[in-house]
Amino acid sequence: RREAEREVEALRAQGLDDGEIFDRLLQSGWDEADVRSLLGIAEAVWVVHLPEAGHAFIESVEDAKRRRQEALHRIGELRAQKRSINQEIGELRSASRASQIAARPGVKQQAPVGLDDLEEREALLALENSRDETEALIRAWEQAVEALDAWIGRSY
Repeated sequence: RREAEREVEALRAQGLDDGEIFDRLLQSGWDEADVRSLLGIAEAVWVVHLPEAGHAFIESVEDAKRRRQEALHRIGELRAQKRSINQEIGELRSASRASQIAARPGVKQQAPVGLDDLEEREALLALENSRDETEALIRAWEQAVEALDAWIGRSY
């Protein structure tokens, strides 16, 4: 127990809040009841995982509603980011297609200056990976909203 308390204090000294500590200890294989005991989290407190933010401790319907609004706001930001990524992918593919057409024999227009094939493929791959990561975050935040909705519903 003392060793566990020292570990918690070391994590707090690193600047982690209790939600981040809760998340880290659970990922290390700790039992949730033990982590709750170490951090002094009452059984009545509902713990929800929030992507990018560790765990949040929900003590009231108002807390849950506030966290839900924050989660919806984050989903909106991520969707805007995904739209931007999709736009960049479209622009890169359009420029690539224009270069291919301009490079055909008999086309008299100058080809637009663009990336070479390798740079273009690497840029597309990076954007597609970023889009996939963003989509995964959106799904994770949507799951958090569903969990918060369920908790709010049970509270009425």
